[in-house]
Amino acid sequence: MATLRADLSQVLTLPDDFAERVGRGSLAALLAIESVAVEEAPHATGNLVNAITVEETRGGGHVFVSGAAPYGVYVHEGTGIWGPNKKRIRPVNKKALYWPGAAHPVASVAGQKPNPFMDRAADLARPKVEQIFSEVMSL
Repeated sequence: MATLRADLSQVLTLPDDFAERVGRGSLAALLAIESVAVEEAPHATGNLVNAITVEETRGGGHVFVSGAAPYGVYVHEGTGIWGPNKKRIRPVNKKALYWPGAAHPVASVAGQKPNPFMDRAADLARPKVEQIFSEVMSL
């Protein structure tokens, strides 16, 4: 029986600066997603938009909402009947809910619908990310 051996250096050649190119492309892609996420996020006060950040780590990175806007996950995922518990929001310690600006105390609220702005940003930035890697790898 014959053994088939391939010389991979002839099949696939990587540029000497391959790792550096991938790093440059990764950072550019993260920044592209961040810029779209800033546009897609609700702008009511600006706190959520200002909390969208890029973190580059060795071997990767991600775009995330920093702790400066701890409510970001609730905006993205929803609350109440739209959130993970799928139940109306009811008071825990009192008989009714009240917040400044409410017309009157209420027994329960449905919650907030999800606004998956980070998911939309990733989808909308996909063509730009593909272009970035195409350009970086063809240098």
